[in-house]
Amino acid sequence: MLALYLRNIRAQRHMTLAQVAAKARYSVPTMSLAASGKRLPTREVVKAYVRACGGDQTLAQGYWEAAMTQKQSEQLNRGAAPVALNTVAPARVRPEAPRPAGCETAAELRRRLVQVKVWAGNPSLRRLSQMMESQPGASTLSDLFRPTRRTKCSHCGLNPCESTGQRVADQEQTVPRLDLMLDFLIACGIRDTLRWERVWNKLKIAEMEARWTQPAADWSDGTKVFWGSRGLS
Repeated sequence: MLALYLRNIRAQRHMTLAQVAAKARYSVPTMSLAASGKRLPTREVVKAYVRACGGDQTLAQGYWEAAMTQKQSEQLNRGAAPVALNTVAPARVRPEAPRPAGCETAAELRRRLVQVKVWAGNPSLRRLSQMMESQPGASTLSDLFRPTRRTKCSHCGLNPCESTGQRVADQEQTVPRLDLMLDFLIACGIRDTLRWERVWNKLKIAEMEARWTQPAADWSDGTKVFWGSRGLS
């Protein structure tokens, strides 16, 4: 009955396990196990789960005590020592979520997103897609964690080259899509996405400035042509 009640109050609130875990300050696997019915959660975990979903603490406490009484009875029948109601070891509190502070490059931002994924229980890309509102494909979602490959001409820097059509691999990393990143963060239980958006804006501006000021061509006489806000210089 306890597990059923926990699942019902989460469904009524239309919350994902990641959202419940974020509000309860426990890990996603702990919240999932609490509502699975496979193992009796601790009193503290149940209180945190119900509080996150806005449920009835008194009703949940009654379900928990009934389940604990049944567990003690089963242990006595097996000859094992019963577990006292007030001696249940509390579950480990969920660690603080990773933050984007200190990310100075797109590569560092992507590595920080990987840390968020691990913090949220390291779900598979398929599971992540189901948790996200946009439900992106696995290949689209994986772009959050790996560099974007682009191709540019080695002579003029255009993509593709308008004069020769030559292309070379350029493994420069760019920031991920903002909408995809925010959707991912919310699905993982990150509530304060504003600070992530600020870091993304800073890195995006730096990326655009670097793109507009880099040499677009290097001629044989040593003359360099730059693309800038005023065109050729």
